[in-house]
Amino acid sequence: GGHLHRTCCGLKRRRKQGSMASNEDTCHINDNHMRGLPPIWEVSRFTTYDFIWAFTAGLVAISVILSFSLVYAHLRNYNAPDQQRYIVRILFMVPIYSVASWLSLRYYWLSVFFDLVRDCYEAVVVYSLFLLMVEYMGGYETAKDTFGEKAKQKKFRALAPCCCFRLHAARWMLRLCKRLMLQFVFLRPATAFVAVGLHAASIYCPGNFSPHKGFLWVTLTNTLSISFAMFSLVQFYLLVRQDIQDYKPGSKFLAVKFVVFLSFWQGIAISLLARTNLLTEAPHWTMDNLTSFIQNSMVCVEMVAAAMWHIHAFSYKGFVEQGKKTSVRTGLADVINQADVWRDFVESYHPRSYRRRKYEMLEHRQDDAAVGEEAGAGSSNNKGKGEEDLPPQQQQQQKETSRLLL
Repeated sequence: GGHLHRTCCGLKRRRKQGSMASNEDTCHINDNHMRGLPPIWEVSRFTTYDFIWAFTAGLVAISVILSFSLVYAHLRNYNAPDQQRYIVRILFMVPIYSVASWLSLRYYWLSVFFDLVRDCYEAVVVYSLFLLMVEYMGGYETAKDTFGEKAKQKKFRALAPCCCFRLHAARWMLRLCKRLMLQFVFLRPATAFVAVGLHAASIYCPGNFSPHKGFLWVTLTNTLSISFAMFSLVQFYLLVRQDIQDYKPGSKFLAVKFVVFLSFWQGIAISLLARTNLLTEAPHWTMDNLTSFIQNSMVCVEMVAAAMWHIHAFSYKGFVEQGKKTSVRTGLADVINQADVWRDFVESYHPRSYRRRKYEMLEHRQDDAAVGEEAGAGSSNNKGKGEEDLPPQQQQQQKETSRLLL
């Protein structure tokens, strides 16, 4: 009898340990309404959740009204479409972020789908800021010429963690920044769709950093992607800020970085707090529900500050022309059309032909020649001379460039 009792106790203890281990690796899906648990707003007549939900609804209304008022002002004065196209795309960030976050508070078991919309648009915003700064320089071709001139200047020290390198701001760097931005544009939505698929299969598990779950790998992929994108964006901004200082790019840059960078890293920080048990489950709430609730509540508050910041950073007053108003429908159609982003991706990553690759290699050689020419003692003597006065190597390079462009 004693032996049987010890055996039964041992089996129960092993079952309990196995159950605890499986619970740590189990994905708690946001499906309280499917598990028969009452939603938190039905637990009592008025709860803390009701107050926060109503309070954030007011904040969302304020941020949406402020943002749409500014968007409407830009569309009614759509006199510089090459610049305002990207400004309006950035301004849509606040309504999309705030509404998606507020809906996640109400329908928290569907928050992963609302996060999909928010994450996809995050990539559009980052790339739009890059293109806006390029347009401030006069367009992509003008920006390439500017970087070609910068190749003759002294080297600059790259940002950390590449601060041990000193580089020339040549045209290849502009292409590299563009490609690093575009990888984020397409990788961020891709990982968002993967997260939705893993969530449907109950193996995503937000906040669970187990290598057997999808959250860890999706987070690592997004972290690397956004790190490369923000590194290239910051480096590009530091290189061109003197050239576009009349447009006050600092406030625009910080306005976008504030929303994108802060929302991404605060989500990771909340997940780490949950992982280290500094956050605990509440009645009728799983840990996934709680982390999503905190993150979305903070985003709703932050979007009000972002909307006010945008009014100052992306003012429409510089585009007003006396007695000239433009069609809102026409401007909105131009903003929504994302063909330019797809075209940039194809031109940057598609191995189009040997001709394009050779032209880029020729540009790189020209930049290197400009650097060596500037370092040499006789570089100033070539200034102002015709093609026949240039060294034979430069004459051949110019002829190759003309032939390739034709």
